[in-house]
This record gives sequence, C-alpha cells and structure tokens, in this order.
Amino acid sequence: MKRLWITVKRNCPRMRFLTLHYAYFLIVCLVSSVIFWATSTPSESVRYVDSVFLAVSAMTGAGLNTVNLSVLNTFQQLLLFFLIILGSPIWVSIGVLLVRQRAFEKEFSNVRREQYVQQCRRSRSNTDSPRSPLPEIACQSYCQDRISEHCGVESDLKRSLHAWQQLPAGTPKGKEVSRDRVSPQFENSPGKEPPLALVSPDAHVRSAGGGGWLPPTMTLGIPPVLEHPPIPCEENDPLALQCKVGRNPAFPHLTRKERRRLGGVEYHAVSLLATVVPIYFILCQLLGGLGVGAYIAGNKTTITEMNGLNAWWTGFFFAISAFNNSGLSLVDANMVPFQSSIYMLITMGLLILAGNTCYPIFLRAILSMFLHILPNNDYGRGYRQTLRFLLDYPRRCYTHLFPSRHTWWLLCAVIVLNGIDWAAFEVLNIDNPAITTIPLGPRILDGLFQALCVRTGGFDIVSIPSLQIGTQVIYVVMMYLSAYPVVITMRSTTVYEERSLGIYPEDPPPNLDRQETRRLSFVKQQLRAQLAHDIWWLALAVIIVSVVEAGSFTRDPVTSSVFNSLFETISAYGCVGITTGVPDRLYSFSGGWHSLSKLVLCAVMLRGRHRSLPVAIDKAIMLPGDGLAPEEVVYSRVDGSVGGGCEKV
Repeated sequence: MKRLWITVKRNCPRMRFLTLHYAYFLIVCLVSSVIFWATSTPSESVRYVDSVFLAVSAMTGAGLNTVNLSVLNTFQQLLLFFLIILGSPIWVSIGVLLVRQRAFEKEFSNVRREQYVQQCRRSRSNTDSPRSPLPEIACQSYCQDRISEHCGVESDLKRSLHAWQQLPAGTPKGKEVSRDRVSPQFENSPGKEPPLALVSPDAHVRSAGGGGWLPPTMTLGIPPVLEHPPIPCEENDPLALQCKVGRNPAFPHLTRKERRRLGGVEYHAVSLLATVVPIYFILCQLLGGLGVGAYIAGNKTTITEMNGLNAWWTGFFFAISAFNNSGLSLVDANMVPFQSSIYMLITMGLLILAGNTCYPIFLRAILSMFLHILPNNDYGRGYRQTLRFLLDYPRRCYTHLFPSRHTWWLLCAVIVLNGIDWAAFEVLNIDNPAITTIPLGPRILDGLFQALCVRTGGFDIVSIPSLQIGTQVIYVVMMYLSAYPVVITMRSTTVYEERSLGIYPEDPPPNLDRQETRRLSFVKQQLRAQLAHDIWWLALAVIIVSVVEAGSFTRDPVTSSVFNSLFETISAYGCVGITTGVPDRLYSFSGGWHSLSKLVLCAVMLRGRHRSLPVAIDKAIMLPGDGLAPEEVVYSRVDGSVGGGCEKV
C-alpha cells in the first residue's frame, strides 16, 4: 500500500498555488457554512443559502451581508470573526512564508544526507583497516539511520555541539577521536557500539552520536546551513554578488560557492519575514481592537446597547474587520452612527490602510527602520545583511514587499486614487442635504474615510443611495480598479515577469531606456489582460442576476435597478463591501435577492478574491528549485548538484 501511494504521488501533477488557494477557501467556506447554519438560534432561523453567503463574504473580505449581524448569536458572530482573519491576504502570505522556510530546511537536510553518504563512501574506500570495508548497501543503510536520528537541522546542530563540548578534558579536539578514547562501557559489549568520531574544528559544524559501526578513522561533517553564510561584508557590497546581478534581479553565472551563499541569505530573509509579518499581523489587530473597543465602551455604549451588543466585543470586531478590509459590522447601521467620532474614524482608517493598500509600504518602512537602528557589531551584522538583501531583492522572498521605486509608485497611486474619491465626495455633494447636515470638520474627515472604504474598506459612513449619482458612478469605477495598483506592482516586480514578454536569459541585456520601455509595455499588457479577463465575469453575473430578479425590477424599477445590481456585483468582485442597501432594511442590496442570485454573487466574490494573487512563476511563492528550466531559474538551494540554477550543473 505504501509503495502504491508513493507511485500515485509521483505521477500526480503538482498542485499549483492558485489551485491550493481555491481549495483552501472552498473547503473552509463550505465547512463553516454548515456549522453556521446548524448553530442558528432558533434552529434554522438563518437559511442555509444565507449561511453560505455570509461565510464566503467574511472569508473573501467582500463584506456584504444578507441578514443583520446583530441578530446572530455570539457563536455565529465569533465564527465570522475568525473567517475574516483566515481569509486575510496577510494570513495567507504567512502560510506561504512558513512553507517556504520549511522547504529550505528540507533541502538542507537532503544536502546533509548526500554528504553523509559521500563521506561514508570515501571513508570506506580510503581506509586500510581489515574491519572497515562495508558493503555498499550497509554503508547507505547506516547513513540513512544517522539521518533519521538527526532529521532536524537545529536539533542535530545542538546535539553535535553539545557532544563536542562534553569531550573529556585533554581531548585533542583539533583531531579525530581515536578508538582508544572510547568509553570502556562500549568496549566488547554486545549491543553497544562506539560513538562516531568528530571532525576537526576547520569544519563549520561538528557531528557526534551513537548507533551503527564505522571504521575508527571515519568522520562526518554537516554543511553550514544555520549560520550566517561567510560572505564578505563590505559596506557597499555586502553580498559580494552585485557584479553578477542580471535583470529583474537574476544572479546568472554564479559559482557553486556563491549559489550556496545566496541560498543561505535567502533562507535567512524568509525566516526573518516569517517572524516580522506575524508580529505585525497580531499587533495591529490587537492594538486596534483595544483602541476601538475602549473608545466605544467609553463614549458610544448607547449605540451598541440598541443592537444588544457588548461594547468591547463590537470594538474588536470593528478593528478586525477594518484591518482585514472586510466591512462587516455588528452594528446594523455600519459606521453611520460614528460620523462625528474623530478618533474612531482616524483609527479605523489607519487600520484599513495598514491591512491592505499600504501594507507593502508600511512593511518596507519597518524593515528600513530596523536596518538603520541595528548596531553594526557582531550581533547585528548578520541581521543587517539579511535586511539589506530583503530591501534590495524583495520579490525573491515575499509577495507583498516591493523595491523602493515601485513602493513609491504604489504610494502615489494610493494618494491619487483616494484623493479622487475624497474630492468626489466633497465637491459633487456640496448641495446634497444628506451631506451638508454634517458639520464641516467631521464632514471632511467622513469624505476621506469613505474614500478609503471605497477602495477596499467596505464601510458606509453615509447612506450610499443618498449620494449624488455622479459620486456613485465614480465609486463603481474605483471599486473595479481597487486591486489593480497592488496587482500590477506585484506582477511587474516578479523575478520572472520578462518571460511573459518573450524575453529570456540568453537575450542580450537591453540599455536602460529599452528596459524601461519593456517594463511599461508589460504594465500595459497586464492592464489589458486584467480588463479583458474581468469583464466577462461581471457581464455574465449581471445578466444572470437581471434575469433572476426581473420580477423585482417590474415591481420596483427604482430600487431594483440594473445600476444597483451592477453596483452590488462590482462591490462583490472588488471584495469591497459598500452597498446601496434595501429600503427599510439594514442589510446589503443582495439580501433581497433570490437564492440563485446569491449563489452567483458568492462565485463572483470567490473569483474577485483570487484576482490579486501572484502568478504561478512568482519566485516568492515557489519552493527552492521548483518550476523552471535550469537556464531560467535563479538558483536558491545550498547545493549546486541538485535542482536548477543560473549555470548548468
């Protein structure tokens, strides 16, 4: 059975990142929808189709709701709370970082295994001892046993170093430990075998342990995988690889030693991000929840009491929803009751930026700050080298970390697009009674907050139908374009984006003007591809919804207009969450639709959530050595004899 499973596993096609991402979302949504429906109080008070809709909406960050969240029981609200977190792009990226970190360590273990076998063979062939010749199969079997004993990189290093330090006083640690220094308890004792010898201190890591029998002169070594690679740390050239950096950024024609160093630095970069990103993810939500919860508990308890909610729980739900750009609110009126709450608007606005559109900007700023404050001593030098590598070659390591120039471009895009939404709110509604009744100071801040929510936040600070129609049309366009700045930046900075233009490593390097022209050509190509790919999804969804909801349109053509259906569909596809709503109801416009229309919108939300993912050949989601041919992939393993590389091996 085990052999059959191995054969099937080898012959099955490798799962791509997009496929795994879809599977993760579908499985979690379906399982949680069943739990959500089964725990309704009273029983089945929430229809199953609404349970599916709410689960998908929370998981994708779309933020639309077909029932009021205040009528749900605490367990159902808590389930939505965790679904918002589990569907967050940052949460998913943390999983990718951890998987890549583990893949690096697995590659290091494979290299150690090969070195054990090679060392075993060399010792068997070089020794003259009459007891030393071992059959090939016995040698390999012994080495496999040794690897299974020391399968963990870190634990192996610790045991080895401990054994080295515990040698008896006077032991010549610079040489091999001969058989005469073996403890008497192992001599001529059945079932007990002598420990292995230790390599000289010239090796980076030393190994010791028991089990198995080898000739008295055999030594074993482990490659230096956990130490910072011994790269010359010059002030302006810390990696000593700058002279070999190719386009975008590739490292062609590296020697085996240089590739080993590059793999080590990249491993440390991924490991550092695997620590920094979760801390950022937890602290932002924890501090945001405490801040918003304390404000509501101290100033707005009447609002939560009207909805039968606890103030602290409402505040934490608001903060989590804002950071993950969901837009779901336990307060039925959403953010409308907080139009004049300056602290609430500023805190929620910062959380919206920190969790999505400005996340790459904030992350790069944090790493740059660490680079400047770390001391340039023995302790900080390794971290400084890792940080410098992350800032110089960010897209080799992480999907949401961009080079300096692209980060500035992203910041400009955020300012311009949000500025357009802000100006539309303030200028186009000068004579709108629904807006002019708000005092001037809070009104200006409300316009900025609503601009942030139109991009991804999903909260309503005013009733959307009360806005001037031109403002609503601008919002439709902005919701449609919401993911483009980050997506285009992500794909224009991926290490292998030139393949989509037909550019390969053997092409002659272009001059700077020609390279910039090609980059602009790539951005235009991506925009055209995205527009063409998105339109048919939206058109098909709007057509189906219009057909299914034709009766509602006949009864009330104003409320059930095609524009409102288009607004709701684009809001779902952009995973935004603002809605025109239903008269005399506080849930989304889609809450009045038939079951088929709701399921169509679920599919739209799932598709929209996946349009911002990196392409399959993105280096930041590929495992070491996966994917491309040796001539096309940037080598990131520690051993030049396995996998692909910039030079053929």
